Amino acid sequence: MNQAKIKPGDKVQGKIQTLAFGGSGILRLDNFVIFVPFTAPDDEIIAKITQVKKGFAFAEIESFIKKSPLRTTPKCPYFGSCKGCQLQHLKYDAQLESKRQAVSDALSRIGKMDFPPVTITGSEHEYFYRERIELNIEAHESEYKVGYMGKNGILEVDVCPIFIHLDNPIIKEVRTLIKKLEFIKSNDGRVQILKDKKSGFIVYIELKKIPKNTDKIIQELKSELIVGIEIGNGDISSQKGQESVISDVNGLKIEYSPQVFIQNNFSQSIHIYNEVIKLTKGKTSVLDLYSGIGISSLLMMKEGISVTAIEQNLYSVALAKENAIRNGMNPEAFIEGNVESLIEAYLEQFDTVLINPPRQGLMKEVVEALVKFKPKEIIYISCMPSTLARDLKELNPYYSVNRVQAFDMFPQTGHIETLINLCSN
Repeated sequence: MNQAKIKPGDKVQGKIQTLAFGGSGILRLDNFVIFVPFTAPDDEIIAKITQVKKGFAFAEIESFIKKSPLRTTPKCPYFGSCKGCQLQHLKYDAQLESKRQAVSDALSRIGKMDFPPVTITGSEHEYFYRERIELNIEAHESEYKVGYMGKNGILEVDVCPIFIHLDNPIIKEVRTLIKKLEFIKSNDGRVQILKDKKSGFIVYIELKKIPKNTDKIIQELKSELIVGIEIGNGDISSQKGQESVISDVNGLKIEYSPQVFIQNNFSQSIHIYNEVIKLTKGKTSVLDLYSGIGISSLLMMKEGISVTAIEQNLYSVALAKENAIRNGMNPEAFIEGNVESLIEAYLEQFDTVLINPPRQGLMKEVVEALVKFKPKEIIYISCMPSTLARDLKELNPYYSVNRVQAFDMFPQTGHIETLINLCSN
């Protein structure tokens, strides 16, 4: 088939060579790349083209000629319809290898740098690992729809096996609760469901407008699963029961809530914290940027390191200060503010910097400050290989990569967490 004439609806035949970051299989017609979701390396397929771009296309599986031995049976009944997971059809060892390769490819292709071999730490749990989930709420016709994003909008699900066991009814219970709220058109929102392994689940429901019967619904709630609930719109809220969770993290008591960022795979996050402690052992001071609720900072402080931590989310900083007090440490180490605005005021004082930015990576002000002051060591934790590699390309003339360690925080999905250790040249 002439590549220039490929159009939506055409059928192509070939073998999946590897997986791209995000989980789609790569089928090549000479040098023309076709991305096919839910395939595995060595699948031989007939695929139907769904979209054509300049230099590549997207397709979906039409039929199998031969299935790869790397395939397995997904646990989730919604797999393929829900956009949350991309890899449940793939055996776990193959998932790990595809993610390890995705990190290596990004650093080579985008970062254009030298680096040691990428190693990856697999998750202790392949399913049931998530600490919390976020469901979308949509005012749909005459009632609220509650679920994940699917191929055709909101997909209402009863279970989510990367979060809970298949017989746990918490998602159905939360959806039923939300649908009891007075219906208001265009009242979209979201709901966070957070595990407390000791007692149940804490639920935070955020809507644009608070329904009139909110207080009544909350006060009448009787549930063996929901131990705390809050319904709010950012300004006003109604609340009942438990608001947060306190967990042990390497001997520290850490409080967190549905409204702040936490690493979603608790047992796997311990491996990242341990790596940070190993890399900072013997340091006198560390600047922690995008510090969240302060777990990494407090663990370093526990080792006798002086830490200054900067975080923009006011609620996260408040929890970090409370966590410091709870563990007998200095709450003044935690500073509320924009990293981009504050970095130059602090960076000159530190030889070691820990950076854990959001998915979009570092803003140009942060990269420019790092290049200007050139701290001796940077520990960069990223959940997006492409933006990580982009940032490292800017730092490459001034730093060498000593270590690249990937952590599979999100089994069954295409996501991967990566820790990079940089030392100045």
